[in-house]
Parts: sequence; C-alpha cells; structure tokens
Amino acid sequence: MQQTSESTQMDEIIVFDAIPFGPCLMAASAWNRLKLIMKAAEERIGLCFALLGKIRGSNIIVTETIEISKLSGCSCPYTSEQIRSIEKEAAKQNMMFVGLLHAHYSGSVPTPSDQELVLWLALMFKFDRPLLFFVISIESLKIAAYTIPPDVFAQLKDAIKLMKFEVEKK
Repeated sequence: MQQTSESTQMDEIIVFDAIPFGPCLMAASAWNRLKLIMKAAEERIGLCFALLGKIRGSNIIVTETIEISKLSGCSCPYTSEQIRSIEKEAAKQNMMFVGLLHAHYSGSVPTPSDQELVLWLALMFKFDRPLLFFVISIESLKIAAYTIPPDVFAQLKDAIKLMKFEVEKK
C-alpha cells in the first residue's frame, strides 16, 4: 500500500513540476536534461530521443528522454525493435514510450525531414497507437510538434488496408 501512495505522490510532483510542451507536458527535470545534452552536442550532429512518460487523465506527461542515436545528416538508424526494447524497460518503471524528438542544427526553424515523418508514421502503425513527434532546433530551442488525435488515427488505420493477391501465371 505504501508503494502506491509513494507512486501517487511522485506523479503529483511530476504534474506540478511539468511545463507545457506542445500537445503534452514535460517534467521540468526532463527538459533541463534535454537542454544540457543539446548544449553539449557537436556541430552538425543531430540527436534523436525516445520520449517516455505517463498518461494522466487526458494529459501525456513526458518524464524521461532517452538518447537513442546521434545522426549524421537526417537518416535515423533506430529500429522499431530497439524502440520496443526501450518501452519494455520503461514499463518496469511504470512509464511508456510516447514519442520521438529529433534535434537539428537546421537553423532557427525546426523542420522534420521527409524520412523522419515516414519513420514516425511507420512507428505508429507498428505500435498501433498515436505517438508524439517533435523537432527542435538546437540553436534556438524552437520546437515543432506533431500529433494525430486517436480518433483520426483509427480512421487512418481503417482507410489503409493491405490487400494481398496473386496474379495467375500464364
């Protein structure tokens, strides 16, 4: 019983200490760590982070950012299996994978590459749920946030059907 009480108190502290972060909240401690990592980043090296968090009511709260890759250019070398492994470890700490954040040295306006958007959409279909996606400019700390509401994601899944068929050989 005490663990539940301590867990609830910790959740309340995280919500109280969270800052608005686009379509969600981010724990101030996670934001501060993220800024430190970006300040230490080498020029022209992009970073990619898995965002871990909790859902409280209608809010998603990012409580942890895990660096998953240093990128040369805009290709992202992570796989859905690596993300699943991160989520399994996060579940042990009562968290879940809620999205991705790409940090770019692309000037002051954060703009995702086409490849990053495709990877984000593909991950949503693999995880069978909407995921958050952010791009942040390392220089300016400006952020672009992307999300798909759950009902729209359900419609998208219904609209995209894989049809298998064979062509008769002659």
